[in-house]
Amino acid sequence: RERERESPLRAGTMASGEAAVLTAEQQEKLDRHKVGLRIDNERYLREHPEIHAMLSQFTKAVLLEQPADLRQFAADFFTAGDLKEKIEARLPTTSGR
Repeated sequence: RERERESPLRAGTMASGEAAVLTAEQQEKLDRHKVGLRIDNERYLREHPEIHAMLSQFTKAVLLEQPADLRQFAADFFTAGDLKEKIEARLPTTSGR
């Protein structure tokens, strides 16, 4: 009964279009891996507040300027020579930085 409740499509589909079915053990391993990745990602983001600052500034600039060519705007934004200084100016100062 418990096996019937598991979604056979949780892992996606195979190239032939057939549903890919994971065993309970495979699904558990996949779920643990996903949790581990999520934890690692959260840790990395906490260790690098400049990521949040950079994305916030980019989002603000996009909404203010509403560029017609978003890809070019993003390329220009993230390759700007003064990006580092702009982002560092918005980070809280801490000793050791």
